[in-house]
Amino acid sequence: MQLKFLSLLFLLYTPFSYSQDSMDLDEIDQSNIKDLSLSDQAVLLSLKDAIEIGLRKNNHEITKNYQFHISENIYKNARYDLYFPKLSLKMSTNPQFLEDIYRDNISNQSNEKTPDGFVGLVFDQYTLFNWGKDYLTYVNAKEQFERQKENLDESKRETRFLILEQYFKLAKYRRIVEIYKKQLKQTSFIYRLAKEKRKSNKIKYQELLDAKSTFLDAHKKFHNALAYYQQEEANLANILGDDPSTTYKVVNQLKYFPLTESASALLSNRIKENPRVKDALLDLRTANRNYEKSLKENLPLPKFTVNLGAYKRTFSNSGLNDDYNTFDNSNNVELVGSIDMSWTIFGSGGFLNSRVKENAYFKKRVAQINYNESIRETKIDSRYALKTIQYLEQKYKAVELEKKNARDLYDVSIDGYISSKLNFVSLRNALYTQEKSLLEYENTKYEHLFYKIYLAKELALYDFPGERFEDLTLQ
Repeated sequence: MQLKFLSLLFLLYTPFSYSQDSMDLDEIDQSNIKDLSLSDQAVLLSLKDAIEIGLRKNNHEITKNYQFHISENIYKNARYDLYFPKLSLKMSTNPQFLEDIYRDNISNQSNEKTPDGFVGLVFDQYTLFNWGKDYLTYVNAKEQFERQKENLDESKRETRFLILEQYFKLAKYRRIVEIYKKQLKQTSFIYRLAKEKRKSNKIKYQELLDAKSTFLDAHKKFHNALAYYQQEEANLANILGDDPSTTYKVVNQLKYFPLTESASALLSNRIKENPRVKDALLDLRTANRNYEKSLKENLPLPKFTVNLGAYKRTFSNSGLNDDYNTFDNSNNVELVGSIDMSWTIFGSGGFLNSRVKENAYFKKRVAQINYNESIRETKIDSRYALKTIQYLEQKYKAVELEKKNARDLYDVSIDGYISSKLNFVSLRNALYTQEKSLLEYENTKYEHLFYKIYLAKELALYDFPGERFEDLTLQ
């Protein structure tokens, strides 16, 4: 009696389960179509268009241009200070009475009613010889400016590489979305097929639940991939200087292209072209000159200057007057030598300014160590990138074959499941093998590109010999 009751309860429960499954499946399909329709509003974007827009609108590039102009102005100021006397147009007036705010009965005032002052061309005191101290300052400014010019070009290269990475990363996620979209359709078909088999009692109820779980898992993975794609869209919009809400449809996919042997041969010849090494070399040269300057500043060396004077037009209640003076009541142009030196006996700076010299020397030594370390790090990073590229090229051959084999395995498995010659567990394994192989294929292609770009950065290259990054595209 108890067995009959359980059988009746099972029969009553089973149709309800089917109807509930059907309702869930329909709702999932509708939400799926609704989400995918958003991509119809996306902007078509090719790789070349992305690079052109990014180099023109990227905020980092805009600020780099302004920083370059600031550095250029600093260099020009240092150059003119060294080679030319400074000529200024100056104007000055003494306080002048304008109007009473309050006045007592006494007829007095603190300031004249008539303007009193001058306007003229004034030369600042010009240094003829300073034992090279001013020249060292000028060379520092000059090399900073020249490095800034190189930085401007390097920044454009970095931005180009950043756009390349992000564009192809977005293209990768678009492919992943398409992979999971296809898997969603496949699992939907398998789930419906399992329901039909369950109705005819060809499979157990547990297998139906397994099929449903596999379908729901595919649905979850699809929407996770869609969320990642939208996140990468926002990242690309940020790089390109577009509105963060902009959506894109990338029209180019990544084409695999192995690294040429000639590119590998550049490794030893391009180390010192690395931006990190160049910055460290600039710091070293600057520290050497600063140390030399600190030694000279600690010696009682005379400074030779000349005062070229000023041509002024003065005005007062006595009228106008034009004159040329180099100092009070004289227009003599004289060469002047002077010594202005101070040595600390006790206190800040150390005895005879010893700590000042020591600090300059220590900074020089630190700069030398940093320079050597930058070369070592660049060699390590470059070799690591090259080895990784070579590993990924071997891996690519395997994952390409694995992808084809996984597709064939799934085709055979789905045919076997339809004809009831294969159980669901084997079909699910084939489905996940296909998913894994497709994802591995896309990830390997992107990682290969990523490390090629990384190696190009380390070697300060725009492109490798025999290839251009912009040409690594498929429509």
